[in-house]
Amino acid sequence: MIASPMNDHGCLGPTTEQIRAEIAEGNPALLELAERFANTDDLAAWFRTLPQRDDDGLPGDGPKVDACRPAQRLRFDASDPNCFVM
Repeated sequence: MIASPMNDHGCLGPTTEQIRAEIAEGNPALLELAERFANTDDLAAWFRTLPQRDDDGLPGDGPKVDACRPAQRLRFDASDPNCFVM
């Protein structure tokens, strides 16, 4: 289950909906993550070990969530995730 955002509904709302759609469509990267971790605490702990690549808003740099300002990169199988900047 993906919970609805508690704040910033303008950006995180569309992001959440996009993730829900990817899960419903059977996105292999998301399914693999769900199978790999026993709970969300383990998933979060692993995620925090990954190097972060800032999203500088460059055109063509991965798929974007255009509802966010600036638009934010959203990649489901990234080994170098970005932090959403608001």
